[in-house]
Amino acid sequence: NRVLFWRPSYLQEVRHIFSHFSQLGMTDVGIVYQDVPSAQQAFRNLSTELRGRGLKLTGSAKIGNNEKQNAQEATQLAATKPGFVIVIADTISTALFLKEFRKYAAQTFVAGTSLINLETLRELAGPRAVEWTVFSQVVPNPNTGKSSIQLEHLNMMKKYRDEPPSSLTLEGFTVAKALAKAIQRSKRSSRAALQELMSQDTNIDLGGLSINASPSSNHLSNYVDIALFKKSGLVF
Repeated sequence: NRVLFWRPSYLQEVRHIFSHFSQLGMTDVGIVYQDVPSAQQAFRNLSTELRGRGLKLTGSAKIGNNEKQNAQEATQLAATKPGFVIVIADTISTALFLKEFRKYAAQTFVAGTSLINLETLRELAGPRAVEWTVFSQVVPNPNTGKSSIQLEHLNMMKKYRDEPPSSLTLEGFTVAKALAKAIQRSKRSSRAALQELMSQDTNIDLGGLSINASPSSNHLSNYVDIALFKKSGLVF
């Protein structure tokens, strides 16, 4: 209860993905999960979420260290013809699944969360395998200046960094800005600023993104978007 997260929860991201595809009329879902305890628990939680939303689980696939077994799991899932597939796995396991799954379902949407490293995913899975993939994002498009925080981030990146803007750099910039705002607003020392922020209902506008502090939640941001991952990068 002394931990404060800036980003939305994993379940919030997944719910946004479900809502996105439900609006497109897709109700048949496949789930891929990594063969680790945390992912297995997430699979059980998602199965419950599916039932609550009236969605149908067509099949599931478990990804581990056995390449032959992974290929078999991916083949069996593709045969169930899901409208879309959601992946609960790290970057490497997601790449292993895509390489096999795309042999049988080249144009089925596969969805992951913002925790996936997309550049590494493309390197491991190959550019063709990442076509028809979408990923939830916890910040808006980092390459446009539609809001003041996006524009400020772009200007700071041009001035101080030698890497291209990305969702990761914008998220880090936003977290730093949120921390600075919390310290500025606090009447106590900087060490206690976040505890003070958590103890009251507070909304702070960062210029296109807001942080919402509440004693009932330890997540400051509820912002979730979805983006299509193409050869050229993310398309919001």
